[in-house]
Amino acid sequence: MQKLDLLRCKTDIIIAVVPNNTAHNLAQRVNMYLILYRRINNDGAEVVFSGTKVWPIQSNGRSQDIITRLAIHTGLHREISAG
Repeated sequence: MQKLDLLRCKTDIIIAVVPNNTAHNLAQRVNMYLILYRRINNDGAEVVFSGTKVWPIQSNGRSQDIITRLAIHTGLHREISAG
């Protein structure tokens, strides 16, 4: 069995629905914000669109399975991934 070296895999944001309440569930946080906004500003209130300035930011739109596989692979093959 190969030795697994220390590796930190930092994902950007994974937008998904998860079965439990967690701070990593972005979709749930946006939903809660919109519900609160409607409650404060009444039905039919319009939410201001923040714009497209952040769209060019590079992000990782991958599933958690692929990110996990990448973390395991890079941990087992430090000779090609370290640095």
